[in-house]
Amino acid sequence: MKIALALTAAVALAATGFVAVPAAAAPEQPRNKKSFSLTGEFTGRQIKPSGNAKGIGDFTVTTGKVSGTEGNGTLTTVIRVVAPGKKSDAELRDTQSQVQLKGGQIFAQAVNEDPKGKPPETLHIMPIVGGTGSYAGARGTLNLIPQGKSGKYLMMYDVFVDKNLRKSTFTFPAPVTERVGTGVGSVILKRAAQDDVSYISVATGLGSAKGSGSRQSIDLQIFDGDSTIFARTIAPMTSRKPQSYAILGGTGDYNGARGEI
Repeated sequence: MKIALALTAAVALAATGFVAVPAAAAPEQPRNKKSFSLTGEFTGRQIKPSGNAKGIGDFTVTTGKVSGTEGNGTLTTVIRVVAPGKKSDAELRDTQSQVQLKGGQIFAQAVNEDPKGKPPETLHIMPIVGGTGSYAGARGTLNLIPQGKSGKYLMMYDVFVDKNLRKSTFTFPAPVTERVGTGVGSVILKRAAQDDVSYISVATGLGSAKGSGSRQSIDLQIFDGDSTIFARTIAPMTSRKPQSYAILGGTGDYNGARGEI
């Protein structure tokens, strides 16, 4: 079995292959700016403790819903504690935020200080690192603003999208797969190579969101000689449909790449 991977300012992954698409380098002045707001509310929370006395390594997945001018959708955050906070009741978290809207996914990521084991209670300003579909190539800023004690958040997006894309395609043999653990925090590692081009994907189990099956957050890195492309998606565990990945960046020939695979 072969795996085809096509690349154009974006990259795509199917059950039998990859289609990757790296975007052109960002223009000096961002174009196609789009600003909009969503109201987000977390409705589910799953935690996998690391066993560390300080909580370092604790893994949390929160899920919820969003609504606004871009339509209704879902909200997922993938959080790992990386250090104690400055205050005794706080912790530093590597936080990956994803919203799934009709037009596609939008990813933001930052290290934030939050109360131990609790949702954010203060303003967080997070860089947008990528998107898919209508948001392919997205860069910009997410302002996450708590709305008092209601449990809701105002999510203000300033998004810049560059649609000047180019395409590439790779083909790989079936990947070698390794699995570690089950449920939330489990890992599925896949890798394959064809001549001097290879890829590795790391899928982390996110458990089940309300009303849906098990999902996974997948980080994908493609190695093309001395150049690389890095991409991410959140997708169902068992779907055989092609999945779109947001390109978060690249090196070498793909320096400044954006778009989707």
